[in-house]
Amino acid sequence: MVKQQDTPTAPLLIEPYHRSERSARDYVQLLVEGLGIKNFKTKLSGDKLVAIPNSDGPVQVNLRSEVFQARMTGVPLVIQPLVDASDKLMPPPISLGMIADAPGLSLDLKIKIGTFEAKISGGGIHEAPVIALANDVLHFRRQVVDAAASHDLPVMARCYRTYLQTCVSLVDAFLGHAAFSVQQIASPKVSTSAFKKLTETVRFEDRLEAWCELCGQPSRTYKDSKSWSDLQILRRERNRYVHPSEPIYTLGIGDVVKVLNLCRDGVGGTLAHFRRLIGLNPNMSFIQKVLTAPMISRSA
Repeated sequence: MVKQQDTPTAPLLIEPYHRSERSARDYVQLLVEGLGIKNFKTKLSGDKLVAIPNSDGPVQVNLRSEVFQARMTGVPLVIQPLVDASDKLMPPPISLGMIADAPGLSLDLKIKIGTFEAKISGGGIHEAPVIALANDVLHFRRQVVDAAASHDLPVMARCYRTYLQTCVSLVDAFLGHAAFSVQQIASPKVSTSAFKKLTETVRFEDRLEAWCELCGQPSRTYKDSKSWSDLQILRRERNRYVHPSEPIYTLGIGDVVKVLNLCRDGVGGTLAHFRRLIGLNPNMSFIQKVLTAPMISRSA
């Protein structure tokens, strides 16, 4: 009789939820109250559709479903886009794409945001980089866990490299779009040296300092934070791949656990801090998804 072998234990484990039940309820309550809804707890317990005021007409939502979605993904499915769309700084929370490969079919997909215009003829997609990159951060960290479970180490390393790059790129994308928005509203800040530095090809750290200066806040406060410390580790790890000084990059499965969790404060916390500097709330989908990314641990 052949003894059946035990299934190998997955080296890495990822939590199934972005938020606890309490955190999800609190976050949904914060958003709906900001949209003018009162008596949240009563409406939540009633399990009935609630009408959320909106410029295009009331939007009907089930608060229990929204809490569940916030727990699973970090943000509620219906309410969060309403909050994102009302923001003054960030791009509209959209992803527009089409596939047009039928013979003789010619379609254009146009988009206009302020002075920016773009058109795609045929198949293609329009995406807001901050939204796409936030989703990439979550995708590739999960791919690291999945590749480790299947013991596909080259794929694990590839996904880990991509995760590191997207973490840094997301912060860079935030600064790029923030500069675009400041310019669109014709702010007097566009004539400052800080704005010039923010829009130039300079060191990553110089752009971060320029944003703090543009907001009239000292960069020291941010650089004394855990968010800056964690972002620095992410950047150093990224640079080991991008700007190698050694002929071989050595990566152990156990080494990635800490780094995979640093996106929460290092990226999500950094973007939340930068939003507060300019007097805006940090409750944007792309920030909250990364800030609440499910924790990853080493299996026992």
